Amino acid sequence: MKVLSINSTRGGKFTGPWIKVPEKIKNYNDIKVVVKQLKPLSEAFKKAKVFNIDNLEPIKANAFAYLLGVMIADASKHVIKRKSRVTIRIGLALTKKHDSNENFGEFVSFCVNCLGLRMNRIKDMPKGKRNTHPFFRWSSQSSPLIEWVFTVCLGLESDQLTTYDSIKSNWLLKTPRDFRICFIQGVADSDGYVDFNSFQVGVLSYPNTKLIKNIIESLGIRNSIRVFRKNNLEAITVSVEDAYKIPLFSRIVNSYRFNQMKMLATSEKLHWHMSKELRNKVENYLQSGLNGTALVKELLDKENIRVRTKAIRRIEQSLEMNINGR
Repeated sequence: MKVLSINSTRGGKFTGPWIKVPEKIKNYNDIKVVVKQLKPLSEAFKKAKVFNIDNLEPIKANAFAYLLGVMIADASKHVIKRKSRVTIRIGLALTKKHDSNENFGEFVSFCVNCLGLRMNRIKDMPKGKRNTHPFFRWSSQSSPLIEWVFTVCLGLESDQLTTYDSIKSNWLLKTPRDFRICFIQGVADSDGYVDFNSFQVGVLSYPNTKLIKNIIESLGIRNSIRVFRKNNLEAITVSVEDAYKIPLFSRIVNSYRFNQMKMLATSEKLHWHMSKELRNKVENYLQSGLNGTALVKELLDKENIRVRTKAIRRIEQSLEMNINGR
């Protein structure tokens, strides 16, 4: 064990509070010892009301797990090196294309505040040539605690990047089920997606595909690896029903992805034969110019039924043949 200061001045002077942390994570008890020493900031209690959370003490460990997931996905890190010490702060930038991203960012900030660290909303990033939408932004304080999380809990060097370097955190596999779920939710809320063609939910997993796959399997969920050769990316995919059982996306964050997953998982499944009434509705949508994934979403929203794009395409081809045959 070593003694670590949570706060430091800009000049590099450590100002406490001081906690004891292990130099290597052997098991979940090592995490419990550290989390127990962390005192939530007043901002955490204020934000807890927004998320309908009454008691912070029991959820600190899960907040820690969720933050770990975000740190290997969406969060950026900024290393501050001094003569004999290193501190790190984390940042978060989320597109305003989806309003629920603000809720996600606030929840990440809440998790950080639960662990005794400052993280607040900062000035939004305007849209530019590459970004068609502006961005919400958050930034944490610079802290030796974040550096410890990055180097000891995730097993990375301070100059390594989570985009390219895999974490060394097999200890996660033997943590409580809720802890593993919160970790996966942190990854999924950052880098997950809902596939309306296959009715699956995926989590972009490279370069941690093996670990993420093993964690999801440890939750009793069947999964497979999908490779995107064009972008050199990998994803772990599960059925939308299994994803909703976990749930793979956080119910508290209530992101647009969570709602897409819920809508698909709870909607009526189309049986082999499409009713004449539904077929007429699909034909009307097609004739109005709506097709593909957009039509799948429209049918989910208006009819609460999920129809594969293949079925829609067959109807579209039939309409085209009728028109060409006239």
